[in-house]
Amino acid sequence: MLKLGDKHWKLFHQYEHSGVGFGYHFNDLSRRTGISKEEVRELVHDLRDAGYLQFQRGCTTDEGDFYGSAYVLTVEGQTALRDSLNAR
Repeated sequence: MLKLGDKHWKLFHQYEHSGVGFGYHFNDLSRRTGISKEEVRELVHDLRDAGYLQFQRGCTTDEGDFYGSAYVLTVEGQTALRDSLNAR
């Protein structure tokens, strides 16, 4: 199991009000967290390897507009976020 560091949590908590299947681009996560895009990529890949995020092509907005690919929240990721919020 992956031990999440402070930067992992800072990035991962961007998803805390999201449902399963919701995703962000690397640029969005970098802008929201202040973490460089290169480091965001590494952190997201760690979260993917832990099963918390997964890569998805063909993402759309709630309005049905296509916005490309993103790393989206998984059921396991949603559970991990919920558990971390309850532990606070």
